[in-house]
Amino acid sequence: MPRIIPDKAKYRRWYLDEDVSHQLHNGHLLHISKGYRFDAHSVPFPFRLLFPKYNEQDIYAALIHDALCDLAPWHRYPRKFMDKEYTILMQRYSHGRREYWMPFAVWLYGWVRYTLWGDYRGEYDKHKTKVSVKVTMV
Repeated sequence: MPRIIPDKAKYRRWYLDEDVSHQLHNGHLLHISKGYRFDAHSVPFPFRLLFPKYNEQDIYAALIHDALCDLAPWHRYPRKFMDKEYTILMQRYSHGRREYWMPFAVWLYGWVRYTLWGDYRGEYDKHKTKVSVKVTMV
């Protein structure tokens, strides 16, 4: 697991403290640079009592999903692909009811945000988020 620490600047919830490379389920490589800030699991408010936003075991799934969502303007992966990647990672790193219900809750929140507000990532200034795009197609 990569080193992930709370975001001291409080711009977003979490800060990636080392570079990460992840092979997506289609074989492509996703590189995320140190310094990337992300908010972890986007859980709708009614579900937060059952599924807290932070879980040490499956925050990696949230990191990859958030990076894919933030990079959406620069790659061709549809939201369905990003949510499938999240589901696969949750099945690998999570357990119990989180493994099955978190992907649904995150998908639901994303669907509501995208459908009703038109921005899947919510409200934040994308120019302040450090993003690097390096996708290796195999």
